[in-house]
Amino acid sequence: METPPTRYATTSDGQRIAYLHYPGVSPPFLTVSTPGVPPLSLRATMPAYGAGRWPRFLRGRAGVYFDWRGTGGSDPIAGQMSLHDLVADIDAVASAIGEPVDANFVGRASLAGCLHAVRNQARYRSIQITGGAIRAGENWQGLHSRPGWERNYREHLRSLARSYFDVSAAEAMRLAAHWEQGVPAHVRSAYLEADRGVDLTTVLPLITLPALVMALNPSDYEPAALMAALLPDSVLSLREPRASGPESGDTDREEWDRLLGARLGDLPSQPIPNSETTRRGFALTARERETLVALASGASNAEIAAAMTLSPRTVEYHLANIYSKLGVHSRVAAVNAARELGLA
Repeated sequence: METPPTRYATTSDGQRIAYLHYPGVSPPFLTVSTPGVPPLSLRATMPAYGAGRWPRFLRGRAGVYFDWRGTGGSDPIAGQMSLHDLVADIDAVASAIGEPVDANFVGRASLAGCLHAVRNQARYRSIQITGGAIRAGENWQGLHSRPGWERNYREHLRSLARSYFDVSAAEAMRLAAHWEQGVPAHVRSAYLEADRGVDLTTVLPLITLPALVMALNPSDYEPAALMAALLPDSVLSLREPRASGPESGDTDREEWDRLLGARLGDLPSQPIPNSETTRRGFALTARERETLVALASGASNAEIAAAMTLSPRTVEYHLANIYSKLGVHSRVAAVNAARELGLA
């Protein structure tokens, strides 16, 4: 799956937030990762993220991922920040998406994520909380944020890379160097300080959205059970620890389909088939995939041009490239290929 061009959303306090919007079928999945994860420029190339897991989870659905303020392609920060700043980051991206999303708040992002969701429930179709807790420091990720990490930040990140991504020592060192550049130590400190003192005990009962609360580590089981008990419409999933590799995308999507998608009336998704069409599909650019989605919806060339703010000639150019890359020769064959790719 080709990385789409970086887009930018602007927060209420003027910060530019970098995000990636992978084209696909609506509604989009919005992943709100723990503040301090590797920057998008790195995640998009890693098997645990964009180069493996993301397409296997999305299965043709649109997907959105972003860099928090102070990291990666988003605007830098100079001093401290509050949790309200992080809520503003989510709000900017959610506003830019422009339609209700199925969100996943991962780890410490459950704090800002739930605060945003309780105030903006119309922007969500559902929420998933993965490895979260009602207070900072009470989950597995909290154990990795105890005082002392700042003494050797590069080594701390190397240890996290080995733990999370199951990579070699040499690869962990390479990832840690890029991670440190994209998420400076002072920014990580600001994130941890922003989380301090937040308590979701009175917030969760007000979130009436369908919710899935998932824990992937035994130390997260109790915090997850507490969150699920406080959410009015939730289901709890306690799973065994596993490395975050490409295959986890299929496992996580099947779990989402069964425990949350079915409650929303969605049909079960189909894994991306290992076919020649699929291999060719990965050669499509983000713009070509967006054009193919529109074509598969039944839109005419003129309608595609208007929706994508393109000239009819440019649409014809994209369609010619799509036909060539997919090895098809008609609109009907292109639509059939889109279905095989999970784009229709």
